[in-house]
Amino acid sequence: MKLAKDSWDSPIIFTTMVQFLNVFYAKGSRNARRMHNLSEAVIVFDEVQKVPVSCVSLFNQALNFLSGFAHSSLILCTATQPALDFVEQKLDIPKEAEIVENLDQVTEAFKRVEMIDRASGERFSTDKLAAFVEEDETEASHEGSLCRL
Repeated sequence: MKLAKDSWDSPIIFTTMVQFLNVFYAKGSRNARRMHNLSEAVIVFDEVQKVPVSCVSLFNQALNFLSGFAHSSLILCTATQPALDFVEQKLDIPKEAEIVENLDQVTEAFKRVEMIDRASGERFSTDKLAAFVEEDETEASHEGSLCRL
């Protein structure tokens, strides 16, 4: 078990971002011995928005190497689009890389909230805000929709 943990010589590997980046950037040979198991692999990264800002360039370089030279397929999963392009080393993502076809249509289909600014930049006192909400709730109950601010 220890050898499999050290060599990543298994069909499925679960690891941390630190251990993944150690394969590329840690000194010594222990971590580098895992590199060949990342070649021609399908690698799934969950919660990529959690990559610390100070490590995004290193992360991008590692992914660019894996896709460009090691012929690996990379899947980046996130609920919040990370800022992977606002660093020195950018991630090379082909335009056809999106897994979800018609992403704009899918996004629209799952849209549950519509924000409408009805304040027009004016400031609301507590009393004015309460009156506005009560008025809007009355309108919403007639329309069968939720309160909109």
